[in-house]
Amino acid sequence: MLARNEEFVAHLLSDVVEFARVRLPEPTFRIVEPFLRHYYDFADAEDLRSRSIADLYGAAMAHWRTAQRFVPGSERMQVYNPILEQHGWHSDHTVVEIVNDDMPFLVDSVSMAINRLGLALHSALHPVFRIWRGKDGTIERVDEGGASAGDGQSQLASFIHFEVDRCGDAAKLDGKCGACEFKQICGGSRARAYALTGNPHSEEPCCAYVPRNYVPPVRTVKSATTLHVLQGA
Repeated sequence: MLARNEEFVAHLLSDVVEFARVRLPEPTFRIVEPFLRHYYDFADAEDLRSRSIADLYGAAMAHWRTAQRFVPGSERMQVYNPILEQHGWHSDHTVVEIVNDDMPFLVDSVSMAINRLGLALHSALHPVFRIWRGKDGTIERVDEGGASAGDGQSQLASFIHFEVDRCGDAAKLDGKCGACEFKQICGGSRARAYALTGNPHSEEPCCAYVPRNYVPPVRTVKSATTLHVLQGA
């Protein structure tokens, strides 16, 4: 049974690569090909069976585009609900997509954060790649994480792709996002909302747009006398 699963996965990933070959310019395909061949190396075979070739390709390429914006020494995270027309693939779950310098306990740390939110984990990928970048930061070469560094100009990058219970549905959004007339096609950054408030459904903190029908909550301002007392003076 294990051999059959391995054979199926190998055939499926070959199909994903061929799917990419006819869609990407040849110079881009040559760089991306090793990434696509190994992105799903440790994925669950049954999970892969449930997905179309187009969705497998779209999910991997979405993570590739995130990696293009990654700067070594920092981190890059995206949390989104994949929509075919917008992201090139579809999932019924919310995706947590991270690119980070490879280091211990990354997956454990992300898993604990998801557990604290009470979200179920439906799919998990964690490939590690060795990446060479040009002077402008663009990816010029990719290989498996265990590949030799060669000239010493590469870095190991950890790619984390988690799929969790769907978050950010329009009916659950708070604040300006909940009142926004564009919430069905936008939704804001759930990652920034969670980072600032601990609530992935709170309003996008960096959005300057004020919805037409939005009424800001009334915040109570303490009197100067009350503040004077609270400060212990």
